[in-house]
Amino acid sequence: MARPTPHRCPADLASLVRLAAAYVSPNHFKARLGHPMLPALMLWALAHLLVSGWLHSILVFGSFLLWALLCFQAARRREPASRATEARSGAPH
Repeated sequence: MARPTPHRCPADLASLVRLAAAYVSPNHFKARLGHPMLPALMLWALAHLLVSGWLHSILVFGSFLLWALLCFQAARRREPASRATEARSGAPH
């Protein structure tokens, strides 16, 4: 069986859907995640970490994963509760 390449990885497709959801207003990804681009980047980096074991790949994609995780946590802490409720209800900002 051939080793999966990043272009054949289903996680890449899922991350692209979440990335596109960041630009489409309102949708269920924004309602649940608030910031769908950062989880998309986390999923993309994780998918590439799983298929590549090279040191340079681990450094690059691990850095992307760590950066996206830290930014997502900071955005969640920074977001006021009223805006999170509006995003879940689909009301415009």
